[in-house]
Amino acid sequence: MHAVLRAPLALALTLACVAAAAPAAAADGFDAARFAAPPSDSRPTILWFWNGTVTPEIVDRQLADMRAQGIDEVLVFPFDTTSLRPLFFSEGWFDIIEHTLREAQRQGMHVWLFNDDFFPSGRGAGKVVAERPDLRPDGIARLTRTVDGGRPVDLDTGGDRGLQVQDGRLLVDASGRESVTLLRDGAGWADYDVAAIFQV
Repeated sequence: MHAVLRAPLALALTLACVAAAAPAAAADGFDAARFAAPPSDSRPTILWFWNGTVTPEIVDRQLADMRAQGIDEVLVFPFDTTSLRPLFFSEGWFDIIEHTLREAQRQGMHVWLFNDDFFPSGRGAGKVVAERPDLRPDGIARLTRTVDGGRPVDLDTGGDRGLQVQDGRLLVDASGRESVTLLRDGAGWADYDVAAIFQV
């Protein structure tokens, strides 16, 4: 009797394991239908540059166009230009942002907001530090200095250098340069290698 019950039970357990493993095996393979119509979180997010006059009509039309092409997420990027209207961080700016968020919600889209008008972010287009200079971000400046080895070197902590010796240690202080350099100002930049051997 026990042998007779074991065979159907073993068969049922085997079928259950095969059925449970089947979806996992399919997920490991290429799914053409899912590739052709990926879920929202697997689609590209569009960097949506605003670099002229932005109106509710333009927002509605462009969001609808993007949605029709299968775009579910956009990142509003207010490009630093004198043509941008409404002005960045003005009351009109926040009105058009509110309209954009409501229209995107109506369309079933997600919107990311870039918090500045150029890279790097965090400056608030200079508006924050105009009223609160103590909130200015710090950075370091590139400095080239050639010294002769075998003798002491004066680190001259004045100016914009951000170098000092404290308790026998060399400190590179990011507050040695006020503010940050905008990427648009770096047209002539190149890659730099920094190598130094020093003793304090």
